[in-house]
Amino acid sequence: MGNRDPARVTPEQLAAEHDYLCELWRVRLDPPIRGLFAAEGEELTNVLATLLICERDGILPGGWSLAPTQDPAQRWVDVGWCEWLVAHEGMMPALVGCLRRNGCHGRYRKAGTERSYGF
Repeated sequence: MGNRDPARVTPEQLAAEHDYLCELWRVRLDPPIRGLFAAEGEELTNVLATLLICERDGILPGGWSLAPTQDPAQRWVDVGWCEWLVAHEGMMPALVGCLRRNGCHGRYRKAGTERSYGF
């Protein structure tokens, strides 16, 4: 991302840049989710970048949508029905933090490895 202002980086730019910079992680959600609340700023940008990667790779064939909430500091991200996600390494802290804050549970692991971590 260089010297750019992180507040001005779009989810599309973040997803494209991470394709070349980071390793993939697989996140399995148990139980599956229909959506989640994401805080404006870095958390929302990382969640949206993850969803763009998943949509591009055919993991979310129905797509996703973004809706405002009564709290202007967060958005509702509707994913239809989601059992697992693929995220780049740099997005994992924000993504897992968002999932935890939403009461989601599951496991994640780096692609190509057997060891997994619960949340």
